[in-house]
Amino acid sequence: MNKVIKAVKVQLAPEHIDEALGLVLLAPEDRLDELLRLHEENSGNIFCMCLDSIKYNLVKDGKITKDKFPNFGAPFI
Repeated sequence: MNKVIKAVKVQLAPEHIDEALGLVLLAPEDRLDELLRLHEENSGNIFCMCLDSIKYNLVKDGKITKDKFPNFGAPFI
């Protein structure tokens, strides 16, 4: 988890870090592995799309509302 937190801090603008960390805390382990892999591949845009997808799935599963994390999920929701 610590590596993913560091990856979020590197990949995202400071104003989006807290929100992204909220999604990371709720994300399943396989999605965290995916985020870490994307970070290691220096795939910043896809890293953000992965966060969008994580939010989409959390909303779909009823774990969060779409408005709780307003800066993520736009391409999907």
